[in-house]
Amino acid sequence: MCAQRPPEPAVLGSEITETLTFLFTDIEGSTQKVARLGDTYPAVLTEHHQIIREALAAHEGREVSTAGDGFFAVFSSPRAREASDEIDVGLTGLDGAVAEAGATSS
Repeated sequence: MCAQRPPEPAVLGSEITETLTFLFTDIEGSTQKVARLGDTYPAVLTEHHQIIREALAAHEGREVSTAGDGFFAVFSSPRAREASDEIDVGLTGLDGAVAEAGATSS
């Protein structure tokens, strides 16, 4: 029995007509954050998702998939870097607020 050869790359890419940029996000150390934040984690995760979704909308990104705390998004414009920077600033502020709340509630 003879194995079939996969299609040539030119055939696979013949339908793609634009450059796409992919963005993947994930909360680093989320397991530890869940343990540390306890019952407040769902509200933090909701805020996390809101920050990312607002940045995607503002910079022409499309959410492809979300699993837990991770996002997969695609951009057909060159604005993925701008969205990434905005997400970074927003999440840095969220991390600061979470750290401050944890310090005051201990």
